[in-house]
Amino acid sequence: AAEAVVREGVVPLAVGLGTCCLSGVESERQVLDGLAAGYRLVDTASHYGNEAAVAAALKKSGVRRSEVMLVTKIWYDDMGPNASAAINRSLTELGTDYVDLLLMHFPGSIDAMQSPSANRQRRYDTWRCMEDAQRSGVARQIGVSNFT
Repeated sequence: AAEAVVREGVVPLAVGLGTCCLSGVESERQVLDGLAAGYRLVDTASHYGNEAAVAAALKKSGVRRSEVMLVTKIWYDDMGPNASAAINRSLTELGTDYVDLLLMHFPGSIDAMQSPSANRQRRYDTWRCMEDAQRSGVARQIGVSNFT
């Protein structure tokens, strides 16, 4: 498998299981099947509404949490100075005390419809909350996703 080491020494996996557009029992089944097939990176997001199903699949799979790279994302509606509450909600939904990768989800998508300067501040505030999450150990890595 292809590997790359990022700054903090975490080795991300090259292939992962995405859970966008999956919900409920379907989401849980797909993640269970993926883990059984050998996937060890699971990508979800608060906006997908399936973090609890991902958690249930991880629990039922018997795969140790430490063996799975778990990725989640903060949605635009949760960005800003209160992003830490969204991070905590995701951790609760995922049934874990940390994620391996925490991403800001579509952070630039609303600029065309709203104030770019206000959105810049939301991104800044969100990033600061994400840095706090990383410092406290609830996010091993942080980054952005779909910055369009």
